[in-house]
Amino acid sequence: MLTWFRVLCAAFIGLDVYSPYFFVLGIVSDILDGFVARKLKTVTKFGSILDPFADALLFSMAVITFNFPKWFIALVVFRMLWVAMIRSMSLMRRKVLSARFSGKIKTFFLTVTILAKLFFTLPEWLLVLTAAIIVYSLIDYTWSARGVLHA
Repeated sequence: MLTWFRVLCAAFIGLDVYSPYFFVLGIVSDILDGFVARKLKTVTKFGSILDPFADALLFSMAVITFNFPKWFIALVVFRMLWVAMIRSMSLMRRKVLSARFSGKIKTFFLTVTILAKLFFTLPEWLLVLTAAIIVYSLIDYTWSARGVLHA
């Protein structure tokens, strides 16, 4: 249910002046969703598919709507699409690719970067650092999926 709420928040980003708050609500729902799923041990196959999709939608909508540089938008969207493709391939081959720690770090820094742009002044070094972390997480995820990619 919380994952669907995040999808809904992503859909409302960009519609009006409340867009930053929809992003914050989406992030809070992501944190709660993960906490509840682990606490209640309610991890489902459907949830493992929808959760990354909701994250990709939320973050992609945020960087596009909140006027990030085009190169940064392209990097974020490419990483999200690349990971979605790898996950789809793994599902077709009936293999499970679990989340990587580098992805958690990417999500943290991307969240901080978006919040900094929305509510403070985004320092250039934070944007560049976040981009480097996104690239690292992309390489790490691709490397971890090499068995799926070469099968």
